[in-house]
This record gives sequence, structure tokens and C-alpha cells, in this order.
Amino acid sequence: MLDSQQPPFVPEGAEAMTVRLDLPPGDPGSPPHRHSGPVFGYMLEGEMIFELEGGTGAAAGPAGAAAGGWELVVRVFLAGATGVIGRRLVPLLVGQGHSVTGLVRRSADADWLRSLGAKAVRGDVYDADGMRRAVALAAPDVVMHQLTDLKGGNRRANSEMRTTGTRHLVDAALAAGVRRVVAQSIAWVYEAGSVPATEDVPLDLGADESRLRSVLGVASLEAAVREAPEWVVLRYGLLYGPGTWYSRGGLMADTAARGGLAADGDVSSFVHVDDAAGAAVEALSWPTGFVNVCDDVPAPGREWVPAFCRAVGVAPVPVASGGERHGWARGASNEYARKELNWTPAWPSWRDGFAAL
Repeated sequence: MLDSQQPPFVPEGAEAMTVRLDLPPGDPGSPPHRHSGPVFGYMLEGEMIFELEGGTGAAAGPAGAAAGGWELVVRVFLAGATGVIGRRLVPLLVGQGHSVTGLVRRSADADWLRSLGAKAVRGDVYDADGMRRAVALAAPDVVMHQLTDLKGGNRRANSEMRTTGTRHLVDAALAAGVRRVVAQSIAWVYEAGSVPATEDVPLDLGADESRLRSVLGVASLEAAVREAPEWVVLRYGLLYGPGTWYSRGGLMADTAARGGLAADGDVSSFVHVDDAAGAAVEALSWPTGFVNVCDDVPAPGREWVPAFCRAVGVAPVPVASGGERHGWARGASNEYARKELNWTPAWPSWRDGFAAL
């Protein structure tokens, strides 16, 4: 301790202290500090204020980062690190100075993570005890859930991942004292309506059997995530771009080639996979809640299906039909993300995104 004194004009018994800590070169520090050398801080009305390298003071925690006072730097445990979003997330997170530990099954994936400057821990999300050990070892500030199981279009397996996998991951996070969980969900399980759905629209728990499994899987995932003290659920639109179903050589391109995509009135919202990854990074400092992460242009199949087929080289292009829209096929609104969270997709319209496939 360098100094301690009784300050004027404050309640009796208050005390001010100045403390200096020196972090040696290479020390990872602790959030939000990630540099070596002296660290200074002071307390004001119960809130830790950091002065970073001559800058102005700013509050610690997501609220301070969201206010623009400093750049949030945290330890992230990323489940789904090698998935289509995870592979984009890791370099984004590392590039911003975050300490990333990715969950992997294969040694080759662990080597890939380390080559990017991240850490790796091997484990299986269906192994509850193993997940607790993995998360505890990583000691993260944030657990990020980007897990899916969509090999070959197996929606049953993906629902099981959302239900059981999420339960184990959240339990591990809570046991390790993690305060914030950010999780991937979807934006096409809302109740029926006449306009694109906002985040306050209930999930379609009365859906028919053909889609009820997906709805219940999402409901289970979101309920588990909400047990965390702080949480953000990213309700993604349909992902498109390299490595997704909606890409050249992807599952939906094959489906279209077999005549399985209907150019009808059902409305969908899309999001480019790069924008989905970017939103996940921004969600580290977003307030607790649900967020629709999709582009600006919900569109009926009669518009987007022909454009997608042309983009991926499928012929003949389906003829637009006048089929009636299912009530739940309404698309989603990104107004909250845009206006309240200042999120701006690099690809605001699927039209431009499809053209670049």
C-alpha cells in the first residue's frame, strides 16, 4: 500500500487507499487488464473504476464496456469452437484480446485452436461430469454456447443437443461461478402472426408435430440459459454463407437441385454467418435478453428461393407459386438489435449476400 488517508467532505469513517500492483511481462493479468506493468484503480460508491494507461476512468463490467468507456476483455469458454460459427468466432475473439478456451473432441482441432492463440480442452457435452471439470479448469468469465448437431440434416439430434447438451453446459457454468452465458438459438419458432416477429412474441409451443420437436428443443435451451445471472440468447435467422446449409454444395443447394425448395409464400429471415459470429462477439457486453440476429429483409420463398438457386447454380429455377403462407412462417425483426444495441450487419440483405455465394 502506498497511501491511506481520511478524505474531506465524505461520511465519517470513510477511507481512501492507493494500491499499486505490478504485472510482469507475459502475465495474462485479470479482466479488464491484459498488459504488464503498473495497474491503478479506485473505488467510487461501490463501483470499481479503472484508469487504463492514461485514459479516462470507466466502470468495470459489461455495462462499462457498453457505455464505451473501455474495451471489454474476458475469459471465454467456447462450446462449439469448431462449428461453422465457432471457426469464425475464435479469431475474432482472440483478435480483440480475449482469452479463449475451446471445447473440442479431436487432437487436430485442439492443435488448430492453439495455432490461433486460443486454448483447448477436450470433452463431450453429453458427459455432465466431464463438462464440469472442463469449465472449472478454464475458469471463464463467459460461457458461449454455439453447439449444434446438424450432420446430414438430423433435426432430432440437434434437438437433443439443445436439450441435454445445453443442460450440462449451463450446469457446468453455474457450478464454476460463471455469471454470463451467451447462447445460439433460432428466430423461426415464434407463434403465428401477420408481421415479422419481435423478441417479445412467445414461442410456438402449440406447433403441429412436424415442427414441435424443434420448438421444444429451443424452449428447453432458452430456459436453461436464463438460469445464469446474466444471459444473452441470440435468435439467429437462417444461416447462409460458406460452410452453411445455404451455400454452394451445401445441404439446401442439394435439396434445391432435387426440387425440394418451394418458392411459396412462407417468409424467412436470413443472416450471413459472418454477421452471426460478429453478433456473438458483441453480445459479450449486451444486456441480458433475447436478440433477433437477422438481416433487414424478411422475404417469402417466391423471392428468395429463385435467387438462391441462381446463386448456387441450380437449374431449372423453381417457378414462384401462390401458395398460402403458414402463420408461423413470418420472419423476424432485427429492430431491437439495430436501434437499441447498435448492431449493424455487414450483409443487410440476403439479396447481396446470395449474389456473393
